[in-house]
Amino acid sequence: MADNTKHESITEVVTSTLTDWIDEHSDNIRQTIIGFPEANLRLKMPSVSVFAPRPEFKPSSNPYLINTVQDEDISNSKANVLWVVGDYDFNLQLDLWCGSKEELDDLFAELFEVLNPNVKPGVSLPMEDYFGGICEYIYTGHTRDNGEQASQRDEWRMTFTILATCKAIRSRKEFIIESTEIIIEANKEIILEDD
Repeated sequence: MADNTKHESITEVVTSTLTDWIDEHSDNIRQTIIGFPEANLRLKMPSVSVFAPRPEFKPSSNPYLINTVQDEDISNSKANVLWVVGDYDFNLQLDLWCGSKEELDDLFAELFEVLNPNVKPGVSLPMEDYFGGICEYIYTGHTRDNGEQASQRDEWRMTFTILATCKAIRSRKEFIIESTEIIIEANKEIILEDD
C-alpha cells in the first residue's frame, strides 16, 4: 500500500526529496540519478546518484493522530485521518561521480556544504509527496574509489553514507464527530403567588 497521496513509495519520496535538494543547492552537479546508474548509462560529469536500500521500520507502541482533513461532502461525516504509526530509518548511499581527482575533492567540499547548510549537522527537508512530513538527512561518512579501474575509466567516485529518518504516516477514512450549534433560550421568570 502506498504511503502518500501520489501513490509513490516512501523510498521514492525520500530519495527524490534529497536529489531535488541537491539539484537546487549545488552549482556544479550536472546530473542527479535515483538508484545506482546502469552500466550502459553515460553519466554527465559531475553527477550524483542516490540509492536507498529497504528502510528499517520501527513501529510505535502508541500511534498518535496528527491531522484530519474532512471530505468536501460532509453528509457522510468521514474524514482522512493521519496517524503516525512509527519511524522509518534509511541508510542511503550517495555516490559522487567526477572526471578527475581534483574535481572530486572540490565537489566533496561543495556537497558537504549542501548536506550540512547550518551549524547543526544534517538537513531537514519537507516531503510534499508524503503528507507534508519531514525527513532528516545526516551525513555519517564517506569512502573513495580511487583505484586503477577508476583511473582507466576516467570515472572517480566518492560514496557518502547518509542516515535518513522520517515518521511513518498512515491515512484512513474514519467517521468524525460533528459539532452542532445549540441555542439556549433564557428561562422566563416564574412568580409564585401566596395563598
